[in-house]
Amino acid sequence: MSNNNTEYLDHIFTYAEDYLKNICPPNIDLSKYLNNSKSFTSMNEICERLFVTLPNRNLMPNIIQFDKKRDKLNELLFDFDPISILSHYDAQSLFAKFKESFQIKNTNSPKNLWWQYTKSLISACQFLSNFENEKAFDEFILLFSKNELSRAALPMLLAKEIYGLGFTLACNFLKELGYTDYPKPDVHLVDVFSELGICTDNVYEVYKHIIKMAEACRKSAYYVDKTFWLICSGKYYLNDIQIPGMKDEFISTCKAEITTAA
Repeated sequence: MSNNNTEYLDHIFTYAEDYLKNICPPNIDLSKYLNNSKSFTSMNEICERLFVTLPNRNLMPNIIQFDKKRDKLNELLFDFDPISILSHYDAQSLFAKFKESFQIKNTNSPKNLWWQYTKSLISACQFLSNFENEKAFDEFILLFSKNELSRAALPMLLAKEIYGLGFTLACNFLKELGYTDYPKPDVHLVDVFSELGICTDNVYEVYKHIIKMAEACRKSAYYVDKTFWLICSGKYYLNDIQIPGMKDEFISTCKAEITTAA
């Protein structure tokens, strides 16, 4: 089987789906992990989701600690209202407010992670200010859902418009808002898809091939993404259960299955 045809992609996903069911801890409803829907009702919620997503890179999660500081950030950032934030702050004044409110080291360094995060927040608000309300934002996103190429273009656009977001985090932002057409090509998916010969280890190529696989097996890209992610990570976060990740074992046994099938 060719690594580009529908049969091959469907075969791998069917194997992955069965594999996940076999390793899943008992009494866990996988449908809660594999399905998602849009849940935001305001621009504030969209803005907050962006603010949660932006520090998920490099060492930033341990420095920003968004969840731990959520209440204080909510207070400083006007319930995450992008227009109010822009009317009260620019990057310099917001960083000054953060320095007053949190213990921040090396504040004069241009590489300071709080300074990088501050620039991202202002950039995010500037982007979101283009939309009158959540309905206008939703209509904008849906414009890109028509075909494979336009779906690939949207994360690129967001990565260009919002400082520090990047392609992979842009995908994650869309995915977590409930746009199930947009998978996140994280390190687990990159490893699986490249090791199984589906595509190269380039995140853009992996992203496109997750979408191709979703179309081949008639599932959402979110469903496909989460299936492989759960296998690789073992993180059943909705149930507060962590089991060992099975990425290497899955890749090995899937390769053997593919060889046998071929």
